Amino acid sequence: MITANETGDAGRYLFMPFETGSASVQRIGLLNFDYNTRTVTLVAPGTQGSMSGDASRWTLGVLI
Repeated sequence: MITANETGDAGRYLFMPFETGSASVQRIGLLNFDYNTRTVTLVAPGTQGSMSGDASRWTLGVLI
């Protein structure tokens, strides 16, 4: 379940949900070539009611 943004600066980011006991989401900036700063955690594990196995979906242009 990896997707790129489709609006705004389309294709600039990859969004990647993952599970480490609880679900979370990371964003990878494809135009940022600094390996140490290009990945940002948008939803910390276990926050916003996310659980293992939750499906991700686009809503109002934001992946949740």
